[in-house]
Amino acid sequence: MNSLATWTRSSMKKKRNQVIRMEGIKMKHKWFGVWIVLLAFGVSAMAADRAAIKKRMAERLPLLTQMKDQGLIGENNLGYLEFRSSDQTDKQKDAVSQENVDRRLVYQMVAEEINVSVQVVGKRRAVQIARNEPAGHWIQKSDGTWVRKTDSDD
Repeated sequence: MNSLATWTRSSMKKKRNQVIRMEGIKMKHKWFGVWIVLLAFGVSAMAADRAAIKKRMAERLPLLTQMKDQGLIGENNLGYLEFRSSDQTDKQKDAVSQENVDRRLVYQMVAEEINVSVQVVGKRRAVQIARNEPAGHWIQKSDGTWVRKTDSDD
């Protein structure tokens, strides 16, 4: 009788441990599903953010290009716009401020994707922007000096 009771207790203990392990696996799978949903939501939210940022930047581009053509703003060596003149309207100030906010958001997204700092992304982008700017636009060189880009700078 003793051996039957021992066997029953032992068998029940094994079954209980199996149930606990199975519940642990189920719980892990539940959390895995939650993480997948959160990841999918994050990716779709990021894509929506990128689309919204791209749209806003495209809408501001004509005004910013006009301001660059007039010499009011330039591209600094950190990847942001800066005023080169103290004579700005509120609309111009807002456009430059909003552009710099959106650029920072884009730089943050890129920085997270490639695992570097926002500053590194901004500086790399500044080099690309300076290379592609047309002659006559203000650009800030890596040493901090401001120059108007010439045709020979291409």
